[in-house]
Amino acid sequence: MGYYTTYSITIKNVDKFPENVYNDILKVSTYGEDDIMLSHGSIDTAPIKWYDIIEDMVKISKKYPSYIFEILGDGEEPDDYWKQYIQNGKTQNANLRFIWDEFDENKLQEWI
Repeated sequence: MGYYTTYSITIKNVDKFPENVYNDILKVSTYGEDDIMLSHGSIDTAPIKWYDIIEDMVKISKKYPSYIFEILGDGEEPDDYWKQYIQNGKTQNANLRFIWDEFDENKLQEWI
């Protein structure tokens, strides 16, 4: 048994995802093109068990130090969403925040 996560990897400061970076990611992931697909400027995965994704992407980021990698994770549990930025071997966790709308009298409606 294991925990499945769906990942989306983008590079924030490029227009098109470089194919050489995609190939490097395929090499370290131990998954193939059936599970990791390059489409529309990002790499998207099927639900997979890639426990070392951050460690693997840190290594790749050192090879491409000018790129800013963004990884979105969507786990099996309902509230398991996360985002990590990686550049040149360093990481930043991005916290998800829910923000409630402020009261707006103009949006009041009759309860049906």
